[in-house]
Amino acid sequence: ARAYQIHSFPKRYIKTRMGNDTSKPSNRMAVLALAHMMRITKPQLLALRDRCLSASETGQDVHSPSGYRLTRANFVDAMADMNVAIEPDYNVLEKLFVMWDRNGVDWVDPLVFFTGISPLASVMDVATKLKFSLEVYDYKRSGRI
Repeated sequence: ARAYQIHSFPKRYIKTRMGNDTSKPSNRMAVLALAHMMRITKPQLLALRDRCLSASETGQDVHSPSGYRLTRANFVDAMADMNVAIEPDYNVLEKLFVMWDRNGVDWVDPLVFFTGISPLASVMDVATKLKFSLEVYDYKRSGRI
């Protein structure tokens, strides 16, 4: 579904979309800036991922790439359980959850979500971030995705 906004100056139609385009350079810079501000560590992010997976819904009615559905309420509870309820991590992660919920259905695929936010736990080089992203997605620790 495409949405259009009418702007009065200049008078033209500008196409806008809901959701986040992570391919834009400005968004990559924002993630890098957030990574320097965040206090969450790689082990904490992996532990939070595991806690969220255990709190996620599964089953035939879950239509997500990984087969898991994490609700916002379960995510907030998991952050509290894992002691991630400190500033600024709590607010940033909660806002990222809302942003990741493109359809407004109050749930996300936890593996896709945590893989997407994994650069926040690392200020290292691109290869290290990529390796960590794959580690986040490989929750079974099989070495395969």
